[in-house]
Amino acid sequence: MSESKRVLSAEELLPEKNRLLYQATRVSVIGVLVNVIILSLVLWEVVSSLNILGWGLIMSIVMIARYFFYRLYLLKNEDKSKSEDFWYKLFRFGALSTALGWGLGVYLLFPYEDVVRQGFIVFIYAGISAGSITSLSFDKKISFSYLFLMLVPLSVQFYFTGGFLGIMMSVIVIAYMLVLFSSVARFNRQFIDNVMLAVEAKQANAAKSEFLSSMSHELRTPMNAILSLSKLMLIDTEHNRLSDNHKKNLNEIIHASDHLLELINEVLDLSKIESNNFDLTLKNEKLNDIFSECLVLIEPMLQANSVVLITDDLNLDAVVVADRMKLKQILLNLLSNAVKYNRQGGTVYVSSEQESNQLTIKIRDTGIGLSEGQLHRLFVPFDRLGVEKTEVEGTGIGLVIAKNLIEKMHGSISCESVKNTGSTFSITLPLADQSNTINETIDVIENEQKFEVKPQIDSQMYSVLYIEDDITNILIVEQLLKLKNDIDLYTAQTGKEGLQAIDEHDIDLLLLDINLPDMSGLDIVKQLKADNKFTSLPIIALSANAMADDVQRGNEAGVDDYLVKPIDFEAFDSMLKQHLYK
Repeated sequence: MSESKRVLSAEELLPEKNRLLYQATRVSVIGVLVNVIILSLVLWEVVSSLNILGWGLIMSIVMIARYFFYRLYLLKNEDKSKSEDFWYKLFRFGALSTALGWGLGVYLLFPYEDVVRQGFIVFIYAGISAGSITSLSFDKKISFSYLFLMLVPLSVQFYFTGGFLGIMMSVIVIAYMLVLFSSVARFNRQFIDNVMLAVEAKQANAAKSEFLSSMSHELRTPMNAILSLSKLMLIDTEHNRLSDNHKKNLNEIIHASDHLLELINEVLDLSKIESNNFDLTLKNEKLNDIFSECLVLIEPMLQANSVVLITDDLNLDAVVVADRMKLKQILLNLLSNAVKYNRQGGTVYVSSEQESNQLTIKIRDTGIGLSEGQLHRLFVPFDRLGVEKTEVEGTGIGLVIAKNLIEKMHGSISCESVKNTGSTFSITLPLADQSNTINETIDVIENEQKFEVKPQIDSQMYSVLYIEDDITNILIVEQLLKLKNDIDLYTAQTGKEGLQAIDEHDIDLLLLDINLPDMSGLDIVKQLKADNKFTSLPIIALSANAMADDVQRGNEAGVDDYLVKPIDFEAFDSMLKQHLYK
């Protein structure tokens, strides 16, 4: 039994219909005004100039109004008070006013004694009515009404001129209108089918995003326990009686967990890129600043594999137009690949070439290289080109992400490779206008998890409340804050308990999860921010909801910081220094 096709409601069609109707307004207005001028010039000698000027004035007023409606529609995102139905009715009023103007023109401008100019009017009206199909057929009612109000007066006028020719022209105009009706119906069906496909694609993307968001949350929660508790065991040196072998095992757990977390993040990145659900901030960026950060992060891998990095031919003074974080992500991916797939004791050469307004960065390794067949599959998601059988870790999507990101930044990526000799990856980016160079001071981030342990001294005590329903997450934060020796931690497992604890205790900092059993953490944030007593209370979200939309919703609700689980100890420590020890 075949599945019945869902029919879109008028409400579902309306936003896209309005967008397409208004999209063609500017061209339509120009086209109408040009034809009004042409028609007026052709008929000037045979029709009353008063009629021509009056009609021209009416049409001009209507076109100005339609253009004004169009400009208002473009600003609708800033004014949410108007519904889609309002914008539809406004467009319909403008379009049908135009059709009435053309109909009025028939009576005011018709050259009764000049057959040639009558034919010219038919030519103009036929062209305008046919052209209206492409801009109005998204709505059958508007399109049918427009054609009727424009062509029926012309048909009637020919009919009453009398004679065989007049009657024939009247019939031809009506027949032409019926043909146009048929075309409108066909175009409209195509429009509905296209919108249906777009809606289904949007719903599929939404379902995928919801699934990934849910999976990310479910995976990050146990990952937070594994990573954080393992790191806490290594950090707590005062009571740490672990043998060297146990410490080594813990480091292996942390390493494996970091790799799994990297896979989760890359899958989410790929999903966001495929659905265009990510933001790029293109600015003038100094290559030296970005490459210095990459060098710090890649240094441990270089040492572990005894690989030498040579950058003698790299122009670090170059300034490119790019998204800083995304370019850093791309360079790190290419550099880590050049090290991972190199031979022990190999070399990585990084150079650059400047041509016209572009900079090409080349990363060449002396590693295993790629065959011609592997090169063809280089940017296929999850295809690791056979190295999945080796001990080299990877996800198979890093290069796919890099390619998509670099192209979004108006650049390109390519690869040349010789099997058993090495590969050269080249990325090309637009150079910045040196006169507009943005000078920024960048602090290099160490590639370690650091958490400052405070000695037990007599000092000010701070009160922190953590609202979280997961016992393991509470345990992690409890042990982490215990290392500070100057923090009293209060906990609550529901929103209601948390709000009660805030009233009972003098809280200096609030940590809270977003997904609580009785209410959303964001509702708590909004409630506290609306109360003058708590407007200065720092609120930090600790959540496994890691999608960009989740972070944005948190920021819009009023959180002062948003940390994603698993907890980054260094980021957590920086947060405490910023919001508690200030």
